[in-house]
Amino acid sequence: MADQQSTDNAQGQGNMYGIENLASAALASRVSQQPTTATTRQPQHQPQLATTEQELWSILQQHDPTQTLNATAAAAAQRSASQQPATAQPAATAYPGYAYPAATAASYQYANAMAYQRPPPIPQATPQPPSQYQQYQQYLSYPQAAAYAGAAQAAFQPYSSPDFFTPTAQHQAVHHASPAPGSYGTPTPATATTTATTRLSAAQPTRQSKRVRIDPSHLREELTGDDDDDEEDDDDGLTPHLPKHHETIPAQPAPPIQLAPGVRFVMGTHPSALTGRPKSCIPNIFAKDWARECVEAAINSRLPPYALSKDEYDTFKGAINHVQVTNYLNIRNAVLWLWLRNPLCPVSREEAFGVCRDDRFVPLAEKIFEYLVRGGYINNGVIPIPSPLEVLGQVHPERSKSGKVVVVVGSGIAGLGAARQLEGLFRHFANRFPEDEELPKVMVVEARSRIGGRVYSRPIKADTRETLDLGGDARQSTAEMGAMIVTGFDYGNPLGVLIKKQLALPYHHLRETDLHDETGEKVDKDRDVRVERMFNDVLDRAAGFKEARVQPKLVEGNKWDLDLGRDPSSEGGKTIAEVEKGEAEIPPMSGGAGAETGISTPSNDSVFGAGLERMTGRPWHATGTAGKVAPVEALRRIGFEVEEKDVDPFQPRPASEPTLGDTMDAILLEFKQLAKLTPEDMRMVNWHYANLEYANAANLRKLSLKHWDQDDGNEFRGAHSMVVGGYGQLARALALAPEKLDIKLRKSVQTVVYSDAQTMINGTMYQQPPVRVICHDGDVIGADAVIVTLPLGVLKSGDVAFEPALPEWKMDAISRLGFGLLNKVVLVYDECFWDREADMVGVLREPENGKDAMDQESYVDVRGRFYMFWNCYRTAGKPVLVALMAGNAAEAVEKEDDDVLIEEATTVLRKMHPGAHVPQQPRESIVTRWKKDPYAKGSYSYVGPKATGEDYDLLQKDVDGRVYFAGEATCRTHPATVHGAYLSGLKAAKEVLEHFIGPINVPTDKHIVVPTEIATAMAKVKVESRRTQYKESWTQKAKRLKRERVQAAEEACEAALVEKLGEKPMKAKRRPANPFLVFQKESWSRIKAEADRIHQERTGNPNAKASRDEIRALLGKAWRDMSEDEQKPYREFTESNKAANSGSVADFNNQLLDWERQAETFRKTFMDSALTESPSAEEAEANRMAAEERAERMRLMEERKRYAHLYGPQSDDEDYEDEE
Repeated sequence: MADQQSTDNAQGQGNMYGIENLASAALASRVSQQPTTATTRQPQHQPQLATTEQELWSILQQHDPTQTLNATAAAAAQRSASQQPATAQPAATAYPGYAYPAATAASYQYANAMAYQRPPPIPQATPQPPSQYQQYQQYLSYPQAAAYAGAAQAAFQPYSSPDFFTPTAQHQAVHHASPAPGSYGTPTPATATTTATTRLSAAQPTRQSKRVRIDPSHLREELTGDDDDDEEDDDDGLTPHLPKHHETIPAQPAPPIQLAPGVRFVMGTHPSALTGRPKSCIPNIFAKDWARECVEAAINSRLPPYALSKDEYDTFKGAINHVQVTNYLNIRNAVLWLWLRNPLCPVSREEAFGVCRDDRFVPLAEKIFEYLVRGGYINNGVIPIPSPLEVLGQVHPERSKSGKVVVVVGSGIAGLGAARQLEGLFRHFANRFPEDEELPKVMVVEARSRIGGRVYSRPIKADTRETLDLGGDARQSTAEMGAMIVTGFDYGNPLGVLIKKQLALPYHHLRETDLHDETGEKVDKDRDVRVERMFNDVLDRAAGFKEARVQPKLVEGNKWDLDLGRDPSSEGGKTIAEVEKGEAEIPPMSGGAGAETGISTPSNDSVFGAGLERMTGRPWHATGTAGKVAPVEALRRIGFEVEEKDVDPFQPRPASEPTLGDTMDAILLEFKQLAKLTPEDMRMVNWHYANLEYANAANLRKLSLKHWDQDDGNEFRGAHSMVVGGYGQLARALALAPEKLDIKLRKSVQTVVYSDAQTMINGTMYQQPPVRVICHDGDVIGADAVIVTLPLGVLKSGDVAFEPALPEWKMDAISRLGFGLLNKVVLVYDECFWDREADMVGVLREPENGKDAMDQESYVDVRGRFYMFWNCYRTAGKPVLVALMAGNAAEAVEKEDDDVLIEEATTVLRKMHPGAHVPQQPRESIVTRWKKDPYAKGSYSYVGPKATGEDYDLLQKDVDGRVYFAGEATCRTHPATVHGAYLSGLKAAKEVLEHFIGPINVPTDKHIVVPTEIATAMAKVKVESRRTQYKESWTQKAKRLKRERVQAAEEACEAALVEKLGEKPMKAKRRPANPFLVFQKESWSRIKAEADRIHQERTGNPNAKASRDEIRALLGKAWRDMSEDEQKPYREFTESNKAANSGSVADFNNQLLDWERQAETFRKTFMDSALTESPSAEEAEANRMAAEERAERMRLMEERKRYAHLYGPQSDDEDYEDEE
C-alpha cells in the first residue's frame, strides 16, 4: 500500500528495552527512567529461583531491598487464597512441579523475575550452560513467539495445554498431544519460572489472564499458505527454532532496568482491595515535567493535547463546562501517558481514577477511561485483556445461552485488527452482556489460503551465496509483495505500539539516496535540487485549486494550566451544550484572507509550499502559496535561465472535471516556454511525476485536482522503516496473540444477506439471524453483525453481492473513489553487485523510442517503468532488489511476460552498474500482478476526478446497523496505508460494540463533575462517620465544642451585619457592548423567517425549518452586507453602553470598598464581645478534663524517658487526633 517507502539510515530495534530483554522489559514500569550511560552487557548468570516461601523471601530481600511490600506480598496472596470459596480455582491449579497454589503465583513471579532482572552479585565459579528457561526467553525475543507470548504475560499457564508449542522437527500434529516433560514446552521444576508485567504505581496488581498456547507449526498451511497452490513450500518460516548466538544487525542498546526508590510493586494483592484513590498514579516528579509527558502522550495517540477532538466534543459537551475541559484534558492525557509508558499490560479502571487530583473528578475519569478503551486509544493490540470478573478475582458465571456472532469478511490488517479489537472489547465489557449469555464470538472468513491480504511477505526460496543474519533461524528471508514501509512511528502511528513495544520486531530505518541516469551516472546534485524545486513549484501551483477544507471547531482547555500540570481554580457554570444553545458566532468585522472560510492562509515566507518525500512520493506540504509569485520570478529564484515573454496562463484541465495530472502538465508547459529546460531536466521532472503516481497508485490524470490529497496534514512523523523479516509478521501476530482468532481460510464469500427473514422447520417458524454470510462452498454463516473489509476493487467488481443491494449513497461512493495499481518485480541474486548501504536508487527513464525528449507525452507510459530499485538486503537477509512499476507501467505489467520484464530489468541494471557483473538471470524472480488477483483487483485507493474526501466517510458508514465496513479505503485521514487499515478496524469494532451494548452513558444535560459544595458535605459526613469508630478523648471534645461555639458566633455576626449594613453590594448587570449581538437579538425572528423560506425553497418541503447554523450564517451575512450608516445606530448604542458600564463599575467599586471597611469594624467588635463570654458548662467541664488528660500524658512521657532502657525506643504512635 502507499506506506511502501521512505528515508534515513539507521538500524532500529523494536522494544525500547532491547529485543533480548523481553522478560525484563515486561517488568519495566511507566516511571521515568533515569539517564544512564551505555555499559557493556554482562554475561547472564543462571539465578536461583524461588520454589519455597523461604527462598521467595530471600530473593526479594536480596534483589529488591528498597521495596516495603517484599515480604507481605506472599502473605497477602495466601490470605486472599484462603478466603476464596472452594469453587474458585483450588490448589490443583498449580504450576508444574510445585505445590504452591495459583493465588500465590504473583509473589513467585515477582521474585523470579527480579532474579532474572538482576543477577546475584556473586558470580558462579564455573560458567553454566543456559537453562531451558533462558533458551525459552531467548526464543521469546523473536516475533513468532513474541506474538503468542504477548511479551507481557504475567505467568506461564500449566503446560498440559494441547496447544502449547514444542519446537521440534517432528511436529506435523503435535498440537493434538501434550508435550513431553523436559521439552522446551515444559520447563522442569528447577528452571520453570514466570515473568510479571507491572506498572509502577501506588496500587496496581499484576494482570494475569489465561490464554491458549499456540503451536505455530500447525498453522503452516492455514495462515500463511502460498497463493500458488501448485507450488509446494519446503519451509514457510513458521516452525519455531531456538536462535543461535549471533551478533546481527546493529540494534538500539537496551538500557538497564532501574526502579525508582520508594515506589512499590504491589504483587499478590487481591485486586478487589484496590480503591483507585485520586493521586495514587501520579508519579513523584515535577508537575511540569509530567504535564509535558502527558501532552506528548496525547500527540502520540492522535488526539489534540489542548482541545477536545470532534468526537470527544460530541460525547461530553452536555456533561462538562468550558472550565472543566481543562480537567478533562488533564485526566485524558494522563491515562494515555499510562498506556504508552507500558503498553504490554492494559490500563485498569483504578489507574484512571488514580490520575485524578480530587475525588470530584472520579466519575469523569470513569467515562474518559471507557471512551479511550472503546475508541482503541488504549488497551489494544496483541495483549490479553482481563474481564471485569477476572480483575476482581471472581469466578465467571455459567453461561447457558449462546451469544451473539460477528463475522469479519477478509483477513487483511483491517479485518484482523477489527477481530482482535472486538475480542478485547467483549472481554473488557463482559459485564454489559446478559449473565446467562456467552460473550459474542468473532469469526474471520478469508478467501485466500493465507492471511494478511495486501500485506504479503512471500518467503524467498532460493539459496544464495551471500546472506545476512536476521537474528537466527526463526526469522525467514521474505520479499514484500504488497505493503512494505512504515511511514513514521511518531505522532500517533498505532503500528508504533504494535511493532516496537508489544512485538519487539526489529526494523530498518531507510535513507534517501541520489538519482541515477540510465547510463549509470549520478545526476548532478545541483541540477537534481533545481529540478525538484521546480516540480514542487508546479505541484504547489496546482494545489492552489484545491477546495478549502473547513476545520472543525475545537473547544480548547487552558493551555497554561495544562502545561503546568494543574487543574483550574474555578468550577465554571453551564455545560458546553447549554452555553452554545442559542449562542451566535460573531462574524469577522473586516474582509480579509480566510474571512469567508475561517481558515487561516499560510504565510508566504517560502516561495515553495509543496514538497514530496522521495521514498514514498507522498506530498508533505501543498498549500498553493507558490501561485502568489509570478512564474518568471519563481523560475529565476530557482536558478533557471528565463526568457521574458508573454505566455498564455494555465487553466485547470479539463474544465468540467479537472485532474491533477492535466493541470500540472499545463503548468509545466508554461514553464517550458519561459525557462531553458534540457532533455535531462524533462527526464528528472518525470521521475518525480512517477514517484507521485507511485504514492497514489494511479496516473496523475486520474486524480481529482480539488481533492487528490484530502488527507494532507495527517501524516505521522519519524524516519520511515521496513520490518526486518517481513511485514507479514504483523498479520501473524494479530491472528495468534494473545489467543488464536477463529479464522476460516479458503472460504470465499458469495453474498451478504442482511434482511429479516423466517424459516419453516418441521412445521415451526424460526427467525433467521440478522445477517447471513453465504459462501461459495455452500456454507451459510449466521451472524448478528458483519464487518466487510474487502478491498475497494472487489466492491467495485460486484463479485460479492449484498441482499438487499447497498444503498445508492454507498454505491455512489464506491463508484467515485478510484482503486489504483502498483506492481513490483522482485529479483534475487547470489550476491550484491550494488551498494549495500543504499536503500533505494532512482532511475531516470528515456522517452519512448523515436519520440521527442522535450514532449511531455513521450514520458507518460515509460516514466514509472523500473523507475526505482529498492535494496532489501538489510531486511530480507539476501541480495534482493525490488523494482517498482508505477502509473501506466503498472497496468502494462499485467499483460507482459515475466521473461520480458526480467530482461528489461537486467538491461537497466547493467547500464546502471557498467563495471559490475550483472547476471543474465537472477536466482529467483517474482512479478506481482495485483489487478489480476481476484481477491484484490488492485493495490490501494485514490481520489478520482468526481470523488471527495467525504466519500471515504460514506464508504465507512454502516448499513442498517448490521453491515459495517473497514479497510484503507474507509479511513479518510490515512487512506492507502497499513496503519489506516488498522485504524479503520478499530473504528468498526467500536461501532459493533455500540450496536450491542449502546453508546457511553454520558449525561447530556447535567454536570458529571461533583460540585465542590457537595463534595465538601460528603467529606464532612465521612469525617463524622469516622469519628464514631473511635472513642472521643476529652481533648478532642474540648476542641470540638469550642469550634462549634466560634462557628455559632460567626453565623450570628453575619446575620447582625446584614441587618445593620444590608447585603453586600452586587455588581450591576453589564449592558450589551457588541453591536452584532444587539443586531442579532433585534433581527433574530426576521432572519429566522427568511432562513426558513430559503430552506423550504431548496428542499421543496413547505414545513421544513432552517437549522440554527443556517440562521447564524444568514445573520452574519446580513450584518456584513449592511452599510456603515446602517450599522451606525448599533455601534452608537453599544458605545454609550460601554461608557455606562465604565461608570457603573467605578460606582460599584466605591460602594464595595466602603461596605467592606464598615463590615470589618463591625465583625471585630462583635466577635470580641461574643468570645469573651463564658463557655457553657459542658465545654468548661471538657476543658478541665482535657487539662488533666494533657498532664497525665506529660507524666507518662517523662516516665518513659526515665526508664527508656526498660521500655525500649519510644513509639511514634500518638493518641488519635481529629484531623478536621
